[in-house]
Amino acid sequence: MKYLPKFKWDHLTEEIAYERAVREQRLAHELTAAKRERDFYLSRVDKAKALAAMEQRRQAKHQQHQGGDAATDAEQKPAAVQQQQGQTSNGGSPSAAIADGAADGHAAAQAGSKTNQSGVKRT
Repeated sequence: MKYLPKFKWDHLTEEIAYERAVREQRLAHELTAAKRERDFYLSRVDKAKALAAMEQRRQAKHQQHQGGDAATDAEQKPAAVQQQQGQTSNGGSPSAAIADGAADGHAAAQAGSKTNQSGVKRT
């Protein structure tokens, strides 16, 4: 080992500690960026599922207003809606049945109005 004048062991340990801190900070930054991307992606997936479910309900309601019979309406209902209705009729929780009733009442109230959400009259 060669002697280095004015070199202290502390210099070496400080440099190692600094490099370790920089590496940890970089990893933490990459981790938060990855979490942010994951959360954004999952929120978009949830939003897409919600929009698809709303569109299916809208189509089912449109089919019902067209005079379709109950058998065709049951076939065209989304699977999640059929499953949810099956749970409440098969002894599901009373609060779920109340929530379903409230949702149906809200949908019926909306079906009776001739304006959309922005207040524009539908034809």
